[in-house]
Amino acid sequence: MRIAIPAKVVAGNVGGNSTYTTHLIRELIHTGHDVETFGPRVDPRRRHGRALHFATEGSWTFSKRAAAYDIVHYPSDTGPVGKGNCRALVVTVHGVAQRHFQGSRSPLRAKIWLKRTSMAVRSADVVVTVSRSSATDVAAEFGIPLGSISVIPHGIDHDRFFPDVMAPTRLPEKLKEIGPFALYLGNIDPRKNVGAVLAALDSGRWPSGVRLVIAGRHAWGQESLMERLKSHPRVVLLGAVDDGLVAPLYRAAECVVFPSRYEGFGLPVLEAMACGTPVVTTDRGSLREVAGDAAVLIDPDDVEGLAGAVERLVEDSEERTLLVRRGIAHSATFTWPRSGQQHVALYEALVGGRDGTTRRRAQVPQQEGASIWIASRCLGSTSCCRGSLERPRID
Repeated sequence: MRIAIPAKVVAGNVGGNSTYTTHLIRELIHTGHDVETFGPRVDPRRRHGRALHFATEGSWTFSKRAAAYDIVHYPSDTGPVGKGNCRALVVTVHGVAQRHFQGSRSPLRAKIWLKRTSMAVRSADVVVTVSRSSATDVAAEFGIPLGSISVIPHGIDHDRFFPDVMAPTRLPEKLKEIGPFALYLGNIDPRKNVGAVLAALDSGRWPSGVRLVIAGRHAWGQESLMERLKSHPRVVLLGAVDDGLVAPLYRAAECVVFPSRYEGFGLPVLEAMACGTPVVTTDRGSLREVAGDAAVLIDPDDVEGLAGAVERLVEDSEERTLLVRRGIAHSATFTWPRSGQQHVALYEALVGGRDGTTRRRAQVPQQEGASIWIASRCLGSTSCCRGSLERPRID
């Protein structure tokens, strides 16, 4: 099949959406599909980059080039203003955070996101999302039947994320010296609820010998929190870290804390489990679904519960061992190859197989633990696309 994907999510690392699209790209390359990216190869986080992508992506489906592809797939929520000349249009919506938490975006960006995503959803032949929780939110927010949404969970890269008993020796020297630590890895913004971890650290229940390591960039809206983190004697603030340091950090941590108020999926939860590290996360959004029975679940406002969970995982070897075993087994069911197979099956169902007809809202049988991906060749050249895949990790 010939598949077209907008360049935005491979032109700059915009978090989990880029992780998802990167693996989709790699999988379709491996399975022989011909995919090209379109639009400016400008990092959307840079000045004017967002506006440039906005203008290009919305109208591209009306170009003559759009008719040349079997599938046009927008993998990052917002997309076209209409189907235009596309033979088959797929849109992935990862979640609807503002249904549950109003601080997920600034008011202006929230309004723009809802308008653009609504147009994309209503133009698409198939809407994909990454969890049952997100499917419920997408159906309710945009007024489409729940049964019309294809749920294909993410996978994780098991070549990167696996247990390693030598993990502490693989950290940079400056990190080997900090002693036992709990890890938060992800963006620092209001939705991620990092302030709850700091409050738990200062509570009486947090184990005294355990520090807090935070790996992630300051996204927006947390200036006061950032100052407190920088000055706290028991906090190590790393900023955004390279891909090569992510798995060693997971493995070296006593536990991973992920207190988010909403996630469409929650990749760090599964990545940490795959590394053999127990996880404390919340029961909001998709996190209960993704974590299953392999993590400690808390209310995001329960600071004492968060501190107590860290305390138990550090001091109760029986509970720790149980969650480590469950986590490794649970995370093993989420793979990118399985996800890729589901996605290709969806594409094939959509284009109609041998008779070449397009079927509205084509569905693929859902499998527990299924995942998603795509593949790409950038305007006829693999080199530019592959070069963009090796980027620092930001969640």
